[in-house]
Amino acid sequence: MALHGNFQYGISITPNLPWGGLNGGRGERSATFHIDFAQGKTPFSHVPNVFLTLSGLDASKNTNLRIRLTAKNVTTSGFDLVISTWDDTELFEVSGFWTAALARSFD
Repeated sequence: MALHGNFQYGISITPNLPWGGLNGGRGERSATFHIDFAQGKTPFSHVPNVFLTLSGLDASKNTNLRIRLTAKNVTTSGFDLVISTWDDTELFEVSGFWTAALARSFD
């Protein structure tokens, strides 16, 4: 994780997702991981925008690939990363990057 003025970024890796969560079963399934921004003084004066990107994936070759990354419960100190899948997709590991930044006003 790094802190640069009005934005922060980091890497999130979810190795060995719990069996029956995203790698077993059918239908809509999700796993939630809490991400804390840099410790110490809160770097954001307002709730930042959070951007997520997928950088790595370990999934079954026997089913279609379906994945959704969502940032929920965003505050000035962190957010919940929600990884979702549906139908019969099997996910074993997901990795990605996140960036949190304050919106800039050009008034």
